[in-house]
Amino acid sequence: MSGPIATEAEVQRSIIKLLEWAGFVVWSTSRVRRRCSHCGSYSSGGDGVEKGLPDLVFCHPRIPRLLGGIEVKGPKTTISPEQRAAADAGCYAICRSPEEAALAVVNWWRSYARCPDPVPSAVLRLVEAGYRQ
Repeated sequence: MSGPIATEAEVQRSIIKLLEWAGFVVWSTSRVRRRCSHCGSYSSGGDGVEKGLPDLVFCHPRIPRLLGGIEVKGPKTTISPEQRAAADAGCYAICRSPEEAALAVVNWWRSYARCPDPVPSAVLRLVEAGYRQ
């Protein structure tokens, strides 16, 4: 990567790209804010997603009944109490970069998958060499 990622949306796009490249299926639970066609302001308020739910949910075809989660944060985005509690309970990882996400996925695979298959080599290569777009 040429430099630090500037926004949370950019971090999330990079993490999704990383996971899909490594063979994972990824779903985003993130809210998409809409701009009002009349006044130009963005919508606010509830998006129907429960507080503390991670931004990304993923699984791998080799262990399809096991879901993992990643809460994506930008370089300066704060972590809510609900997110901190879920992460501290081991529900998901909080990641501010694709590199952190790759390491979190390796740790998830080794801790929770309990699968005889090794961690996908694509993910290991990213952790070992650093993710490059």
